[in-house]
Amino acid sequence: MSLDELSLPENDKTYVDLTKDFFGQLRDVQMAGHLCDVVLKGCEDTCTGIPCHRLVLCACSSYFRSMFTSDWRESPPTGIQLNNIQSNTLQELVRYAYSMEITINEENVYPVLTAALFLDISSVSKLCWRFVENHMTITNCLTVYCLADLHNNPQLASSTFYPN
Repeated sequence: MSLDELSLPENDKTYVDLTKDFFGQLRDVQMAGHLCDVVLKGCEDTCTGIPCHRLVLCACSSYFRSMFTSDWRESPPTGIQLNNIQSNTLQELVRYAYSMEITINEENVYPVLTAALFLDISSVSKLCWRFVENHMTITNCLTVYCLADLHNNPQLASSTFYPN
């Protein structure tokens, strides 16, 4: 049974508290570098990278799930260089994996969306698409159209013909 399927009274916040506690503990372990078994590096990282847990990455990304569970190598990599993702964008996605919280704004929505699509983090890409659609204007509708067309989102692409 998934957590969403639990039939809790509307005023019962136990589920929310347990979820926040779980993700808080998970984030604390990751931030301390405990039990981390993989390091992610963005395109401009030349130093230590971001220590992570394969299990957490697998839980939120089918890209990592395929990488870590397939037999395409003798052993899964311990360091992963993601040359098409900026370090700050990668940090934001890792923060999401560990806390289910992400900051999406006009400055980072396009890099976060592109990275989420590449890594197949569908919950983040859906949030980004929604943000893009809600913030579409006459000045950015061509950019939105090109992005939607490039990433096969015909519904958003067609909505650019009548921006707010």
